[in-house]
Amino acid sequence: MKLVYSKIKKWYNENLEIYLKNGDVLMQDKLDKFLEYIPKKGKILDIGSGTGRDVNYFIENNFDGIGIDFSEKMIDYANKNFNGKFSLMEMTALDFQNEYFNGIWASSSLFTHLTSDDIEKALLEVERILACGGVFGFIVMKKEKNDIERKNFIFNKFTKKDILKKITDIGLTSFYVSIFHAHNRDWFYVLAKKGNSPTEDGSQQGNL
Repeated sequence: MKLVYSKIKKWYNENLEIYLKNGDVLMQDKLDKFLEYIPKKGKILDIGSGTGRDVNYFIENNFDGIGIDFSEKMIDYANKNFNGKFSLMEMTALDFQNEYFNGIWASSSLFTHLTSDDIEKALLEVERILACGGVFGFIVMKKEKNDIERKNFIFNKFTKKDILKKITDIGLTSFYVSIFHAHNRDWFYVLAKKGNSPTEDGSQQGNL
């Protein structure tokens, strides 16, 4: 594991209680929008599942939810407190069959803590294991002009143009994009499809 990832992993392992208090928020409206495009009882992978809250929500709504994370403490907490299957796994080497999932979810995870090269690797894995017609839903922090980059700790932010290009580059089509405000920041919420995409206004704006 790269040193920069070890530092991120250490933070999550040592600060589970802080995360539960300040960052562990169930964004039900975002999840419900995503689930509109997943067949009932469909298989969903949560990449960077953290405490397991989103996977638990998928299962409560009759979907087959699976979560992966690189933090042992997060996986241990999820397995003890929520429904679902939770495993330690790297985002750049997903141990699943081709086209296995109807939906893939990544809430401030895949894009947030990986280097640029590893984001590309992880996205290629997303495309590989996502079934034709499947939907990739994700949340990522919006880049602002006055942002100060953190040293020795990856916390990526993106423009709309940059994030949508990464999706296009792996052959997915974005069909819904909104901006919402949370934790004193603006975030992008994006839905993209493998194959023909539903007709939606890709410039919609949303509020939390």
